[in-house]
Amino acid sequence: MRLFRWARRYPRRPYAVPVRVWPPRALGHARVVRAAYDRHREERLEAYGAAHPTAVAAVVPRGRDRWRTWFVEDLIAMSLQLVRRHGPWVRERTGRPLWRQWLDMLALAVSLPAMPEAYYAYEWYLPSQRRRARAYLQRYQLKRVVYLLLAPPPGSPSLTDKLAFAEHARRCGIPVPQTLATVVGGELRLVAGQPGDALQRDMFVKPLEGKGGRGADRLRFVPGSVPRYGSAVTGRTHTLAEVVERLRSRAQKPRYARGFMLQELLSNHPDIAPLAGSAVSTCRIVTMLDERGEPEPIIAIVRMAGASESVVDNSHAGGMAAPVDLASGRLGEAAFLGHEATLERFAVRPDSGARIEGAVVPRWDEVVALALRAHRAFDAYALVGWDIAVTPGGPVLVEGNDQPCPEGLQRRHRLALGDHRFGALLAWHLRQRGVVP
Repeated sequence: MRLFRWARRYPRRPYAVPVRVWPPRALGHARVVRAAYDRHREERLEAYGAAHPTAVAAVVPRGRDRWRTWFVEDLIAMSLQLVRRHGPWVRERTGRPLWRQWLDMLALAVSLPAMPEAYYAYEWYLPSQRRRARAYLQRYQLKRVVYLLLAPPPGSPSLTDKLAFAEHARRCGIPVPQTLATVVGGELRLVAGQPGDALQRDMFVKPLEGKGGRGADRLRFVPGSVPRYGSAVTGRTHTLAEVVERLRSRAQKPRYARGFMLQELLSNHPDIAPLAGSAVSTCRIVTMLDERGEPEPIIAIVRMAGASESVVDNSHAGGMAAPVDLASGRLGEAAFLGHEATLERFAVRPDSGARIEGAVVPRWDEVVALALRAHRAFDAYALVGWDIAVTPGGPVLVEGNDQPCPEGLQRRHRLALGDHRFGALLAWHLRQRGVVP
């Protein structure tokens, strides 16, 4: 009982890195990704630790034993938490007892290795999924090391600087949300060319640098003698001066230090709106340069807000997503990410009853074409996950991510990227750059 009480209090540490206990036997193209990770893990994690000393102090400590001890603590605590949260649901549907689920999780965590939540997220409690576990690509492998080995040369157009990204895309003729103003150093600045009344409209606020939907807000314009803006985050209305002051205060946090940008608020296409919830829904399409250097659509999901009050559709912000058939744009069942939310899959939205499975993304061919155009404009990147909104006027490119998370793709599609075209091209790029023999 004392162990369970300790596990309940143990904080989730998102920067944990599993430690290999014995040589893993990866399957398919995952073997190449694993080899690249093993060859460059130490140098990349040391560099990551130098750039984020407070975030990863416990991840890259001095001495291998201390690193291993830290992971073991996470492994035991997180596995107990997860069995307590998800075990009864899995037992009811599969008959697999809790103790067996826990042993499965521990065995896979140290043999692959993988973080414990992968067991439930990827449904490894099912024999058919468990047999393919060694072909899954792990988040810590890609985002901490492998993606960094494929980084574009210095001076390439930025995907992380959202203002620079929008400007470069617009110069290339790619439709992006209109940027109206920035708030930097507590000062509101209209973007060049914007009229004085440019802000008298609904707007979307996001950090100039950031990810995962953190720091975003949706502002609804309320006209009057003193115009106000209804904030989805605070639930109250504010004058423009109050909005700016709030953003200035938030910029005191290091992650928002560069400031914020204010963009036009997009709306969903009528065919998407019933599925989307309150936020603008985006199609996440991963494109990769193929063996000839041409962008190729690889895999896609459609993201939807998980709750009626959500500001963004990001999975790590509680959103759900459905797999998309690349050829037709047809959706499968939707699912949450599976860490803390339910493991269920949904043919219909649980809050509205709108049909998800079988729905077709409107103007899908245009969505795919826009992703390919975007990659040609940012062709220094080997792979990019594009977020594209389907509006009444057509697809609009919202963002690009050069480190698309494998978790959401593998979970929603119920597939291992190491056995997929994703893994094949990733391995090809690693070999082309001499990362692995």
